[in-house]
Order: sequence, then structure tokens, then C-alpha cells
Amino acid sequence: VGRSGEQDTLQASIDFQSDKTATLRIVEQYKASRLQLNNFMGGYQDTVYSVTSHFPSIYYDSTKLNEHTVIQSNIDLQAIKAGIISADAALEQVKARSYPRLSLNTAYSYNQSNNDGSFVISNQTKGASFNITAQYDVLDGFLFSQKKEIASLQLENVGIQYKELEQLLLTSFRIAKGSFDTYTAIEKLEENNVLIAKKNSEIALEKLKQGTMSSFDFRVTQQSIYEAQFRSIQAKYERMLSLSELMKITSNFNSLLEKRTP
Repeated sequence: VGRSGEQDTLQASIDFQSDKTATLRIVEQYKASRLQLNNFMGGYQDTVYSVTSHFPSIYYDSTKLNEHTVIQSNIDLQAIKAGIISADAALEQVKARSYPRLSLNTAYSYNQSNNDGSFVISNQTKGASFNITAQYDVLDGFLFSQKKEIASLQLENVGIQYKELEQLLLTSFRIAKGSFDTYTAIEKLEENNVLIAKKNSEIALEKLKQGTMSSFDFRVTQQSIYEAQFRSIQAKYERMLSLSELMKITSNFNSLLEKRTP
């Protein structure tokens, strides 16, 4: 419309070169990240792949994902719980040695003899007998006390490990679940901001064509789109990280996923 000057043109050139430089930096960072990932996967440096720009939509059943589920499904916690049962059984086995031991013996005898040259021609005896024996250790060189103390300490130690891991898991679960819910809400807000920023950019473009908006103000409206998109992607990324943490804590997250049709 004849209202633009050389200064606006130069400023647009500077902004264009700045954006181009930033783009080249991102491309170089992408290449470096691809090479690092290939190295982690086995050294396939020349493998080229493309990454989708869409994050998977994962929904979980919030009624099933709770602290009780974490305690019941975590593998490490269940392993320590099995150790508690084993240590308790070992302690009971040691205690059993202090109780009197009863042994019951039974027998049945049958005897028959014949003698033709005696007054007693035939003799026959039979019958059952029972024997109950009680044993009790009066002194065992204090070995029982030592074994009992060792077994008690082992049981106490495993119990402490269980409580520590349980508290750690519950804390990690609350942090991960809170982060997942927070970034899910942020993601929805930023997606809405992207739509608003794009609509605002369309209006700003028309104003720029009509000469009622400066190039600087128009650039600000354009940058607001990229900033909203970046915040949305960052929220998606943080949500997936917290989701991965939830999967690690529960050890069986697949059973908690909701089945939804696309």
C-alpha cells in the first residue's frame, strides 16, 4: 500500500536470518540426537529414520490407579514381602527348639513257641505297647538365645526395608500422578492457545496487508504461535515422562489402561 520503508525491509531481513539460524541449530541438534540414539541401540550410525510428530493417546482408569494398586502390584515390594514371610518362618523355627519335644512310639508284638517234650506244649504271647518320651534342652551353651536374636534382627531388618520402599514408592507415585494430571491439563490449555494464536495471526496478517499493523507487531503474533506450540509439545513430553514413571512404579500398568476406540 506504499507505507513500508527500507527500515522495515531491513528488520524483516534480520528476523529472517535469525529464524534461519535457529532452524539450522535445531536441525543439527536433531542429527546429533539421532546419532546418539543409534549408538545406544547398537552402533548403527548410518540408520536414518523419521519421527512422528504425534504423541500416542494413552488413557488410564483412575479408579484402579491408586496407592493400594501400587503396593499390591510392585514387584520389588512383593519380593521384600516374601522375604518377611521367610524371615518370620525362620524365627518361628528357632523358637520351636525351646519347646518340649514329645515323641510317641508304638509297637505290637506276637510270639508263639511249641515244645512237645515239656509240660507246656504251646506258648503264645501278643499285645501292643506305647511309649511317650518328653525331651527338653536345659542348657545349650546359649546358642538358642543367639540364634533367636539373629532371626529376630533379620525379621526386623526386612520389615524396615519394606517400610522404606513402601514409603518411597508412595511418594514417587504421588509425584508422578500429580505431574501426569498437571501436564495433561496444561497440554489441553496450550492446544487451545495454539488455535487462538493462529486465529490471531490471520487477523494480524490482514491488518499488515492494510497497513494498520507494523511488521514488529506482526512478528510478535507469529512468534506467539510457535511459543504456544512449543509449550504444548513440552507438556506432552512431560506427560509421557510421568506416565513412564507410573508404569515403572506399578510394574503392571497395562491392566490399568482404558480400552478406547479411535
